[in-house]
Amino acid sequence: MSEIETIINSVLPEYNLGKRFTYRAISRGFANENYKIVSDKGNFLFRICKEQSLAMINYEMRLMESLKKIDFPTAFPIKRIDGEYVSIFRDKNIVLYEFKSGKEPLLNSQVASEVAIAIGKLTHLPDKEKLKKLNVINLPDCLKMIGNFSKAEYQYPDIFRDFEKIILFLQEALKAELPQGVIHADLFPDNTLFEGNKLVAIIDFEEANYDKLLFDVGMTINGFCFHENKLDNNLYKAFMISYNKVRKLTTLENELIVYYIIWGAIGMSYWHLRHLISRPFKIQQNRVEELIRRAQILMKSIQPEKLYT
Repeated sequence: MSEIETIINSVLPEYNLGKRFTYRAISRGFANENYKIVSDKGNFLFRICKEQSLAMINYEMRLMESLKKIDFPTAFPIKRIDGEYVSIFRDKNIVLYEFKSGKEPLLNSQVASEVAIAIGKLTHLPDKEKLKKLNVINLPDCLKMIGNFSKAEYQYPDIFRDFEKIILFLQEALKAELPQGVIHADLFPDNTLFEGNKLVAIIDFEEANYDKLLFDVGMTINGFCFHENKLDNNLYKAFMISYNKVRKLTTLENELIVYYIIWGAIGMSYWHLRHLISRPFKIQQNRVEELIRRAQILMKSIQPEKLYT
């Protein structure tokens, strides 16, 4: 019996799924291993959490309980027979989810509108004050990494220089007081399921946290409103119209929106760069360079007299 067969056969009896089941691998990524389970009682997603700590998984489970209260479009976790969500087998943390059918979407105005409505709905989450958690992408950690660039095991002089310039450009704008709440923080097409242009579910809330709502807007625009690394005006307009129907941006948020789109791009590059400085990986390096170019193009769109002060 293979290791995964041993894990699945040991864990599934802790759930009320019937006695017969089959499984197949869906994905084996850096953070998770996912398997589709077909049982007597339906289809389920069997997730082995490779990177999340137990505390972070439990945070996600509390968040999911709140998402149920607003009927948010996602795949909800399944409780075990004992009422708990997390199974622990040897050193592995495992969660079972509903299995949602759908595909990663092709970007268009309807798709951009659908995700805008969803993250707008997320801002109405109840009990949000009980779900506070620091965003992994934050200004102090970016500045700290910049301070350690000279000590990095692997050097990328051009990337380091450009990254620092962009962070320094953003830092005053990012200090502004803005509305806060629970955000997804990682909403890209591969974290959504669509049937045609209709949203079925937003998945993978592993990076969810409590931060400025405009962070989610800027990050999601990076995911759904760019074409060939440039902001697509039609996609952006569709997104903003739909989002404002669910939650109207404040005057200051409207003034700072471009800064937060840049922050989304450079924040993603930070996520990759923190790994690159100790472990070279060409695909990640290319992605960082692409995101820096994106941020630089957006910076040029801000007129000097419009700079936030």
